[in-house]
Amino acid sequence: MVFLVLAVCLVDWVVPAHWRAMAGQGRGRTIAFLMFLVGLVGVALAPALAWVFVATAMVFAGAGWLTPGWLALLAQRLSSRTGSQREDPLARWRQRELAVMFRHLALPVVALQFAMATVLAVQALVTTFEGTFETWLAQRLEAEFYVEVPANADADMAAAQLQSLDGIGPWHRVIRGQAHIARADSGGQRGLGDERIVVDLFALMPISDLVTKWSLLESVEEPWQKLETDSVMINEQLARRYRLEVGDTLDIRLADTNRNAEVVAIYADYGRPAGEILMAGSALPAAFKPHFQSFSVTPGGVAMSDIRGRLSDTWQTSELTIRDNNSIRALASKVFSQTFLLTRAISLLTLLLAAMALLIMGWVFFITRVKYFQLLGVWGLPASKVRRQLRRLSVALTLTVTIAALPLGVWLTWVLVSRINPLAFGWSLPMDLYPLFWIELGLVAVATGLIIAHLMRRQLGHMDSIKQVEP
Repeated sequence: MVFLVLAVCLVDWVVPAHWRAMAGQGRGRTIAFLMFLVGLVGVALAPALAWVFVATAMVFAGAGWLTPGWLALLAQRLSSRTGSQREDPLARWRQRELAVMFRHLALPVVALQFAMATVLAVQALVTTFEGTFETWLAQRLEAEFYVEVPANADADMAAAQLQSLDGIGPWHRVIRGQAHIARADSGGQRGLGDERIVVDLFALMPISDLVTKWSLLESVEEPWQKLETDSVMINEQLARRYRLEVGDTLDIRLADTNRNAEVVAIYADYGRPAGEILMAGSALPAAFKPHFQSFSVTPGGVAMSDIRGRLSDTWQTSELTIRDNNSIRALASKVFSQTFLLTRAISLLTLLLAAMALLIMGWVFFITRVKYFQLLGVWGLPASKVRRQLRRLSVALTLTVTIAALPLGVWLTWVLVSRINPLAFGWSLPMDLYPLFWIELGLVAVATGLIIAHLMRRQLGHMDSIKQVEP
């Protein structure tokens, strides 16, 4: 805000007059529009994160260059149309004043536009991720309990014990290890080519109802049924990193065995940047040595104490690691809620600083127009109506800037979820908008305008004593 005020104060001294004139003329607008278009194309096609940032900056620079002139032109045309229709002359006066303000308050107007667009996009990103994360976490922790298989324990015997329990709910065994993969139809197609890479492997046995309700990003028909045969699923990070798609065939090396498997689905995995494949445990070769094993169990009609007792007897140990997934989910949600709260606080601070910049600059500019506002009283308008006109004028100024920020904010939301997130983290988010938050931004704009109008009452307080002049 301090930098903005200093820039406005020094712009007449620092920027040559002919530069300022060129910026508002056709040549300057043409340069800004070309910068805006190049930035849009650059964001869509940029291969790396740094280029996305550069292109986004070009879009913002072009939009900031063009917005004050476009708003001033719009207000000017509305005033001309209002006058031609012989409507309220005060409406025409307000629109003329708006046109002047948009030109002379260009920097604070653009600052507020950028701040509101950024806050809108960040709010949409945070809210979308919060909802997506909660859904994803609930799907991954669908089972009520997590049971860790002790080192050197026989997981097959434990699975047989769970299978023999009458009334037990859905459960499955998770086998974790590593695999080496390559494209089965090598030849350099897309990203993987002839390269063989190491990925994390997760195998499920059996494929239970605890996983069949996962939200998949892409899949063939009946993917879970096909997973039980000779297919695999891959996480989004692996798919994006090596440009793999549903329907591709992978050459998978497990222990001393090679096998080909079709990719039948791509699933989201927000917490692990490593490449990962998911397959049926029945497809693992006998020589495969897992790094770790666990069971996800929903007791159903069986008491968890009975399950614990059976597993303790099977593994001949009383020290079992059993975790309540509901407590894990609650802890994770609490940690992320604190993060989201901090992000919202930073967004609110950004918005308040931009609104303060507009408030200060708007108030200062309104003061320079006091003599014009006083003329309204000299021409016979009561002081109360003059103040009403000022309120309408200041609210129209801030609210128009907010409306102008909405398209930029929606576009920036798309950039965050569809371009920056995949390039930075390897996963994307759904594109969701939250119109109710737009109303909140509108209320902030209206409050800023009303504060400006209230401050102007002190400058025009003596107008109550101005006598009305008869024509």
